[in-house]
Amino acid sequence: MNGMDILGYLAGILTACTLVPQIIDYLKTGDVPVKWGMLFFFFSGMTAWLAYGILANSLPMMISNGFAVAAAAVQIGIKLSRERGAKKKE
Repeated sequence: MNGMDILGYLAGILTACTLVPQIIDYLKTGDVPVKWGMLFFFFSGMTAWLAYGILANSLPMMISNGFAVAAAAVQIGIKLSRERGAKKKE
């Protein structure tokens, strides 16, 4: 592993980890303030970066963007679950 790979892993991990505090907050409070548009563009962008990493055969890009896609999918799942639950209560 060279310095460029390490930088790639670090950048990807830091970017992907920006989602983790929000997921924890969702689970604790049940509040889902993220808009669907943000989730759509973030998920789409991370999926595109993951595909790019696969095509470029870049392990740092594949791992970090794979994690980001998974975290975004969790956010989408939580938002769907909370919104469905709110509609059932009405």
